[in-house]
Amino acid sequence: MKKRGGRFLMILGVGLAVLAFAVVYVITSKSVGSSPAAAVATPAPMISIAVAKTDLDPYTILDPSNVAMLDVDASTAVSPTTRDANVLYGKMSRLNLVKGQPIQINQLTDTGFSNVIEKGKRAYTLPVSERSTFGGTLTENDYIDLLWTHKFDVTQFIIVPGADGKPQEKNKELMTTKTLLENIQVLRVISLRPPAPPPASGSSGSSGSSNAQAADSEQASAKRQSPASAPSNYTVDAQPQAILVLAVTDQQAEVLKFAYENGVVDLALRSSAPLKGTDGKTTKGPDGKDVVGDHDPEKTTGITDKVLVEQYGLLVPEILIK
Repeated sequence: MKKRGGRFLMILGVGLAVLAFAVVYVITSKSVGSSPAAAVATPAPMISIAVAKTDLDPYTILDPSNVAMLDVDASTAVSPTTRDANVLYGKMSRLNLVKGQPIQINQLTDTGFSNVIEKGKRAYTLPVSERSTFGGTLTENDYIDLLWTHKFDVTQFIIVPGADGKPQEKNKELMTTKTLLENIQVLRVISLRPPAPPPASGSSGSSGSSNAQAADSEQASAKRQSPASAPSNYTVDAQPQAILVLAVTDQQAEVLKFAYENGVVDLALRSSAPLKGTDGKTTKGPDGKDVVGDHDPEKTTGITDKVLVEQYGLLVPEILIK
C-alpha cells in the first residue's frame, strides 16, 4: 500500500508540473504574439489648415492664387487658423507672410487700405528716392521725421566802391533746412524698382562680340538688381525708387504736399528698439507693456548760414588784404 500511494503522489506531482508548464507557455505565447500590435503607435490626428502659398507682403488681398491648404499635426496647429480657405478670400493680410506660414484670422482685415488707418489719421503717399529708403531697409511700422530744404531768392543792394558809389543789385539764393514733421508712421513701402531680367544663357561657341554683349547685359542686370549702388540714385534730383504710404493728420498732409513741391524732402529714421533704463532692463509703460521706439518730440532750431555761424561756430571766410 505504501509503495502504491507513493507512486500515485509522484504521478500526481509530475502531472501538476506539466500542467503548470503548459499554462506558463500559453500565457507567454499570447504575450509575445501581442507585443507587435502593442508597439504600433496610434497615428496622430491630422487637420487641414490654410497657409500662404507664396511669400506675401503686408496688405495683400487673399485669393486662391496665394492661399493653399496644408495637412498638419492637429497638436501643432496654430490658433486661430481656419480649415476653410473660402472665409479668407477677399480679406487682406496686415503682416508679412512667408511661404507655408499658417494664416491666422486675427492678422487679417477687411479689404481696403482704410481699414488699417487709425481714427484721426489719413493715408498720404510720398515718392522718395533711394537715399530715403535707407538702403531698402525702410519697412512697415517704421517711424520717420521729415526734413525740408528750401532755397530763398534774396535781393541784396551792395554799395560797390567806384566813381559814382551807387548801390548795385545782387540776387542770391540762401538755403534753409528744418525738421518739419516728426514721428510719422510708415504704413506701407511700395517699391518702384523694375524687376531684374532673367540671366542670358550664352553658348560656348559664341564669338567675342557676343561675349561682350552678354557681359554688358549682366552688368546692366546687376545695376537693376542693386539700384542702391548707383551714385546717381542719391542725388537731389534722383528719380523716386519707392512710394511711402504715411499715416498723417490733414495738417501734416498739407505740410507734406507743400514741402515736396517747393523744396527738397529728406527723411530721418527713428529708433524702433526697446527703451532701456539705467539698470539695463526694458522700460515698462503705464499699461505694463514694454516701451518700444523713440516717439518723443524734439524742438529744433532749423539751419541757415547765420545759425551755423552764431550757434555752431562756423567760420566766415575773410578777404585778406596785403
